[in-house]
Amino acid sequence: TKLYVATGSDQLTVIDTATNTVSAHINLAGRYASLLEVSPDGKTLYAATTNQYFQPTVTKISTATGKVIGTVALPGAIDYFYDLAITPDSKKIYLIADLESVNPDTGYNLSGLYTFTSTAKTATQFGTGVFDVELAISPDGSRLYVNDIGNVDDPDAVGTVSVYSTITNTVVNGFVTPAGMLGGMTLSGDGSVLVAADTFNSAVVSFDTITGSYTQL
Repeated sequence: TKLYVATGSDQLTVIDTATNTVSAHINLAGRYASLLEVSPDGKTLYAATTNQYFQPTVTKISTATGKVIGTVALPGAIDYFYDLAITPDSKKIYLIADLESVNPDTGYNLSGLYTFTSTAKTATQFGTGVFDVELAISPDGSRLYVNDIGNVDDPDAVGTVSVYSTITNTVVNGFVTPAGMLGGMTLSGDGSVLVAADTFNSAVVSFDTITGSYTQL
């Protein structure tokens, strides 16, 4: 019944979806939010935030009280965020943020994959990408899909979807896609098919999550 809106200020706006009216504001105390995601259990709102010194954090907010209940540090990251995802049991959170280090082959900042538990104060970086833009988690919470669109300035480059175990945070599978192709990833109810928008050909494609073979729909 609540819709949370990042306003560009250090407050979030809460909208009652039954009446489409503003019901509250959440004070972030000098932090400015971009990505917002509510945990599947509905108890916590996670916001990717930065402050006036461009220090990146994830801010945790109680949905019951509308109060900040903690922050999570992102060592090695800068305040450019791309996606945030939470496992179905609400216990693990994943985030893509740009790193301080620059890829010499592209001239762009490398992408950092971060994870933390719902009670943590500091996130752990467990992966590095060329240009990670999107996350998807399997319905059973066992797999994390990471969309790396690669070097979009190189016409011969390819992108990848890496598949991580959420238990070990290591790569267990993956498949190649044309660079810059995928967006809007989502998984079927049983996790066997990954569907995404083919942004290059203005089409929808489906991937077999075991073999990586794909079909244009």
